[in-house]
Amino acid sequence: MTLVCIKRGDVCRYLLVRIIRKQCLYEAWDWEISHREKVKLQREPVIQPTLFDEYHHVAIDREKAKKVMASIYRKISWEAYTCVYYVMLAKQDTMMEIYEFLKYGFKNSNVMAHLAEPIVCRMMQIARNVQNELHSLREFVRFDGIGEQVYIAHIEPKHAILSLLAEHFSDRMPSEDWMLIDDGRKLAAVHSKNKSFYIREMTEQEAERLAQSEQIADPYYPLWQTFFDTIAIEQRKNTKCQRNLFPNWRRKHVTEFRQKS
Repeated sequence: MTLVCIKRGDVCRYLLVRIIRKQCLYEAWDWEISHREKVKLQREPVIQPTLFDEYHHVAIDREKAKKVMASIYRKISWEAYTCVYYVMLAKQDTMMEIYEFLKYGFKNSNVMAHLAEPIVCRMMQIARNVQNELHSLREFVRFDGIGEQVYIAHIEPKHAILSLLAEHFSDRMPSEDWMLIDDGRKLAAVHSKNKSFYIREMTEQEAERLAQSEQIADPYYPLWQTFFDTIAIEQRKNTKCQRNLFPNWRRKHVTEFRQKS
């Protein structure tokens, strides 16, 4: 068995990760056809190498990545392309699921309708999990005003959905200067007034400094919290149901659930 690995970290920027993964699929397919060997895809670093496997690191090649993207869209379907896109954003290592899904998809037409096929069902489940978190954060991201010019929001999503969230808020808040920060991955989406946003990696010092933005007093905090408490119906409060719909780990950066000053 041969493992084709993809490296995350110093070789890529956030948006490049998905391109490298698609290229990794190209290399794996080519290797399996030419060498007649089974291939397993795995993210680097490999924590515990196995004894009898041969490891190959995949270098960056944008042209091969574009070929894979075009093939998925043209030979399978737009729905399959979208599904693969969301699965690539998942927290867990999904490279093998994507590879098996594409091998099945290139051999079968209308693959997204094959719900009884385990790999199709698995891919749709992972994509749905990513989409659900994306929809939830679209509703519950809270921006803090820093002075009168800049707005900053902190998130800690399970999946790598920062770029999709930034795209949403770029459409909703085009005339504002804002930053959307993924604290867990130390990434920031930076948007300048009436311009496109961009993604950049933060240093430890930058991350620590920006983490303090939530400590700055904002006059709208008490107003929003008062509104939140006022519209609640005391007799219908159900904290257990509330935790099921909006678990505690998501509340860290949400204004309604912050400790009142």
